[in-house]
Amino acid sequence: MALEIYGGDPRVVATREELFRIAMALRNSASELNAAIFSPPDMLLGFLPNPVPNIQLAISAPRICSELESLASNCDIVAENYFSTEARVSHIFQDLIDPLRLLTPVLSIQSPITNMFTDQVAPLVGAMAVVGLLAGPSIGSSSLLGGAIQLAPLMAARPTVQSFLAGGQLGVKSLGIPVDATGSATLLRTAVALPPRNLADLATRLHNSYSSPSSAIRIESYPLSSGKQFVVYVPGTQSLLLGGTNPLNIRSNFTAMGGVFEAPSEQAVKDAIAKAGAGSGDRVLLVGHSQGALIAGNIASSPQEFEVSGLVSFAGPIGHLKLDVPVIAIQHSADPVPLLSGRANPLTQNWVTASSSAEFEDLIAAHRLDGYIATATELDQSQDIGLNRVKNALWPDSKGSGTEYVYGVKRD
Repeated sequence: MALEIYGGDPRVVATREELFRIAMALRNSASELNAAIFSPPDMLLGFLPNPVPNIQLAISAPRICSELESLASNCDIVAENYFSTEARVSHIFQDLIDPLRLLTPVLSIQSPITNMFTDQVAPLVGAMAVVGLLAGPSIGSSSLLGGAIQLAPLMAARPTVQSFLAGGQLGVKSLGIPVDATGSATLLRTAVALPPRNLADLATRLHNSYSSPSSAIRIESYPLSSGKQFVVYVPGTQSLLLGGTNPLNIRSNFTAMGGVFEAPSEQAVKDAIAKAGAGSGDRVLLVGHSQGALIAGNIASSPQEFEVSGLVSFAGPIGHLKLDVPVIAIQHSADPVPLLSGRANPLTQNWVTASSSAEFEDLIAAHRLDGYIATATELDQSQDIGLNRVKNALWPDSKGSGTEYVYGVKRD
């Protein structure tokens, strides 16, 4: 499988568009230099007042023009190779809506009915695509998920799923109505733990968080010279219910994506972290899959008593979040769930995005954590500067054994 990695490299300080503009400016400079030096009669008149420097310039001009052209070509290559994942995001959105092009003439008609559809119904159906934050094929339908997601970006100028949900939650909040229940955590058991060695270890341990029991959060604690290092594993959606006792349900997806209220699943994770003993002077690495990555991102983007040392996201829709901590976002090009935020992951020094073009049977298979374990294993072999820089920045600085806590989570 092919991997595309961008971000995390402090040497890259320009956007893709800026590199293309620089390339164009270099080519324009080369063209103007050629025109100024070799266009008669200007060339002859230019030599007369001060012939020696002008002759030297004329001799050097071809080499200078060649170097300018080479720099321009290098800018093109860097822009295409380094930022191809950034460009792919827009292509994926375009590909997703291709099956619905027959609806475009109808939806483009300005009328109260079509305006209501594009302004309200389309974002709502797009919001239903959050159902795609699933753990496995037993609780998801590839065809329904695909159809819902195809509608989400149908009108590019319309609100994103996240902004639509946030707007609704703000309206509810202004009325003083609670959006969801609360969540809590209860310690089930402890065990001896060894520090994770690589990204594949993180993915495997996160995968184990989906069982024994299913509604559980695993937290590892390791001693440091000052304070403790915690690693928190947050699994994704495990229930299609809007209610029930498991906070990792569909309703938490909507609440977490809107970001105005804390979802019960987020409250349960924070409760587990507090009960594990994380506080001032401690470092917490958050690792999540799907809804778990979104929950972890929400925690990382807001002030906490402890220090968030980093976030590792597997298939998380986190592109809309403002994250200042080291972030590794791992996703599959065939998995539409990371795109549900409606935003491409940013190109920053602290955030690296790694996308695999591996093929899967369907959308659900592309989203399952099993496939992400294989992708993480491949990433561990990568020599990408940005990836390794961010990984070193967030990696747990602990060598001895520690303690694993397993917390059952409950929707109260």
